[in-house]
Order: sequence, then structure tokens, then C-alpha cells
Amino acid sequence: MANSKYSGPLSELYQETIITKSAEEALMIDQQRVQMAAADVQGIPRVHEQHRKSLEIGTEAYAQALQRENQLEEQHLQNRIASERALALERLRREEHSAQRQEDLRRRTLQHEQELYRETEMQKVAAETQGRIMQERVNEDLHRDLMLLEQRERRETESKLMRQKITDIADEAFDFLSDPRRTTNLVVGVTAVLALVFATRASMSVVSSVIVKRMNTPALVRDSSRSSLLSLLKPRQEGAPKVSLLSRALNTMRGQTASPLSLTAPVLNESERERLSVLSVATRNSRKNAAPLRNVLLYGPPGTGKTMFAKDLAKNTGMDYAIIAGGDILPLGGQAVTELHDLFAWADRSKKGTIIFIDEAEAFLRRRDTNTASEDVRAALNTTLALTGENSQRHMLILATNQPSQLDAAILDRMDELVHFDLPEEQARREIFDRYYRMYVTEAHTNNFRVQPIPKGKLPRPIDTSEIIPEMRELMLAHLTGLSGRAISKFCSTLQARAYATPGNKLTRAAVEEVLDHLNEQEGRKLDWGIGEESDVATGGVAAAPPANANSTGNTA
Repeated sequence: MANSKYSGPLSELYQETIITKSAEEALMIDQQRVQMAAADVQGIPRVHEQHRKSLEIGTEAYAQALQRENQLEEQHLQNRIASERALALERLRREEHSAQRQEDLRRRTLQHEQELYRETEMQKVAAETQGRIMQERVNEDLHRDLMLLEQRERRETESKLMRQKITDIADEAFDFLSDPRRTTNLVVGVTAVLALVFATRASMSVVSSVIVKRMNTPALVRDSSRSSLLSLLKPRQEGAPKVSLLSRALNTMRGQTASPLSLTAPVLNESERERLSVLSVATRNSRKNAAPLRNVLLYGPPGTGKTMFAKDLAKNTGMDYAIIAGGDILPLGGQAVTELHDLFAWADRSKKGTIIFIDEAEAFLRRRDTNTASEDVRAALNTTLALTGENSQRHMLILATNQPSQLDAAILDRMDELVHFDLPEEQARREIFDRYYRMYVTEAHTNNFRVQPIPKGKLPRPIDTSEIIPEMRELMLAHLTGLSGRAISKFCSTLQARAYATPGNKLTRAAVEEVLDHLNEQEGRKLDWGIGEESDVATGGVAAAPPANANSTGNTA
């Protein structure tokens, strides 16, 4: 504000204002003095009072004047500071604008330089590329001319050589054909080579088919103790003895078992155990004395241990076994005859002898006087009769059926032993329950009942059976009366499933009672549906007359 053009007049006006105020104040003081002098005439007290008031007013006016002067100076100072600040801000704005303009100018200059450099490089690259293209084009023309010249010379050389070879071959052929002895030798040699090739192919085909037939298990066999061609490629189980691949192949071709038989003895009724013991001794002695083996018919309700009986008989006699399902023969149609011949031939190759166990034999060995059997089924039945017309020293036929009255009379005539399997009695039922209860519940976390052992780190957690007291187990045994061994096994597996369904693998009393109620409901439905009510199964009788040379054994009612 000090540099403004209005600063001089303002200062003069301010000075005049101060002088005017001072004159007014002096005039007021003189008036007061006059008034005080006049008051003197009236009395000294009054004069003094007025004089005091005048002094107070003068003092107050002087203080106000000083205050106004200070305010004016302060305002003048604030205006000067504001003016200087505005000038500084304007100067800073101009400097920033100037710096921004310089930065923009520098940036544009750099961009322009980069564009010029880029354009220069592009022109340089284009010129170099064009030069290389022109040079390569010239070189390509030269190479092409050279290649054409070389190819022309090569073709001419090859043509001359070919003509020379053809001439030599024609001369040699003429000389060869002119000699009858050489022509005859050539024809004989070619004929001998072709004959040798075809003979080798035919013999290899025959040898390979024979090897595959001897080493591979027939398609009808569901389970067997003998090794097959595919079992040679399976990895060795942990803990099994080391056997070389060649030894396993030789054992397979000889009909020998690759590993010892490992089976769990079946739990049977007392009469069935006695029959198993008698049959085991008789079969062992027959094998030892080279006597014919006896064929056996096992009949009774399903799930009573007929298959396990056949396996345990093979174990006790040291023979191999092969398990076949009668229902597998029906879908084969006309191929069933060939498969049956392969099955019995494969069984006869075993050095130990083979037990051929046919489950559900009534599926294809049913009576021929019914109109339900097709031609293929009759052909399979006739083939079986032809293969079992005489007892063999190499194989033993065991048939299992739930409906023995449906079997053909000729098949029954070939059965030397008839063994009836009844539902397990109290002692057998207790042993079966104890075995499957250990397998599925108390020892499910171990490898005691596993065919394929599981590593310890992958075994399941133990099942908590703290609530299953002995009285509870007796209650379960009481509910299992009248059930087969298979049904008892399913009951124990259901208990395992219920335990695994809980967070802590705990088998509770309530879960057992629920499973028992469900079991009773299922058995009642089976009775309503008529399952297990066939007269021949319930009584253990066989409708067809037994053969004259057969000894009927077992629990016949």
C-alpha cells in the first residue's frame, strides 16, 4: 500500500483528520474552562465538580482518540501485509506458469527428437531390408540356375546308368533263361522259401493258441486257486515269497498253484463237518491210489456254506478248485459247448487235480422233459453229460443248487454223493456270528481277516463297542435264529456301517436295536414274498429218484 498511487492523499487526509479532532478537543476544553469560570461566580463546590467532570470527559476523549489512532495504524499495517502477500502470490504464480511453459517446451522438444530418431531408424531399416531383398533375389536367381544345371546333369547321368543297368539285366536274364538248370533251381528255391514262411506262420499260430489255452484261465471260471496268464503280470503282494516270472509261467503251464492256498475254514453243522471229513479222506485216498474221484451234489437253502464247503474240501485234499456260476453259461448260447470243453480240458491239466464247483447248477442242467429249455441249454446239458459220463482221476465235479428237483435225471445219476445243507444250528450260528462280528466290528481295524493287507497308516479307526454288553450279544444271537450264514454276515456288515456313520465310530445299543428291527421286518417281507418256501429246499428232498450207485447223506428230513 505504501507503493500505491493513493498513498500520499490518504496520508494528508489522515493528518488533517487528526488536526481537526485535536482542534475540536481544544475547543471543548476551552468551553469547559469558560463554564468553570462562570461557575466560580456561583460557588466553589460547583466549580470543582464541573472541573472534575471536564477532566474526566477530556481524559475519555483523549483515550478514544488514541484508540482510533491505534486502530488506523493496525488497519494500515494489515492492508500493507495483504498487499505484499498478494504481490508474492502473483509473483509465485507467474514463476510457476513460466516453469510449466518451459517443461512443456522441453517435453515437446524431446518428443520431436524421438519422432525424428524413429523415422530415421525406420528409413534406415527399410533401406537395409530393401537392399537385402534385392541381394537375396539376385542370389536366389543364381542358386536356381545352379540347381537347374546340377539337376540336368544328374538326370543325364542317371539316365545313362539306368540304360546301362537295363542292358546288363537283359543280357543276364537272357543268359539265365538260356540255361535250364539255373531256371529250375530258382523256381525250386522260391517255392521252398514261400512254403517255409507259410509253415512258420501256421505253426506259430498253433503254438501261441496252445500256450494261451494252457496258461490262461477259461472264461467261465469266476474264482480259482490256480494262476492264470494275467496273474503273472500282477505285482507281488507284501509278505509273499519272491518267485521269478519264468518260474510262475512254468508253474502255470504245468497246472501248479503259484502260491499256497489260504482259506478260512467254513463254519458248518456237526453233520456237515462229518461229511466234509469223510469226503476229504475219501478224496485224498482216491488221489493217492489213482482211483476215480466221486462227484458230489450239495443242495439246501442259499447262504448255508456250500461254496465254502467246496473250497475247504480242495484245501484239505490238496487239490485246485475252480468256481463256475451256472447263470454264466446261458448268455454264451452256442459258444457254451466250446467253453465247457475248454473248462474240463483246463481242469485235467492240473497235476494236483481240480474240483469243478458249479453254483446254481439248475440254471443250465435242468430237466429236459420241460419246454422251458432252449436248444443251446440242451446242447450245454448234453455236453456236460458227455464230459462226466465216467468218473475222472483228474477232476471232481461238485454241483450246488437250491432246487434239486429241477435237475435232469441224468445229472442226478452222475452224482455219487448227495449232501444236504441246512440252516445253521445254535452252535454253528454262534460260531458264524462270532467270526463275522470280529471281522466287521471288533477287529475291523486290523488285517486279521483281510485278503489284501492294508498298510498300518491307512487302516480305519477302531469301533467303540463299550455299550455292547454280553446280554446284548445274546439278544442279537436270539434274533438271528433261522437265518443263513450269509444273512448273519450281512447283519454284521450293517452294524459296521452304522458305527462308521457316527463321528466317533461308536456302536450304540439303540443302533443295534434299530438294525434288529429292520432285520425282522425284512425277513417278514421275504416270507410274504414266498422266498425260501420251496418244498424240496425246506425238506431237503430230491424230487428225481436218486441213482442206484449214490449214497444219500446229510440231514434229510
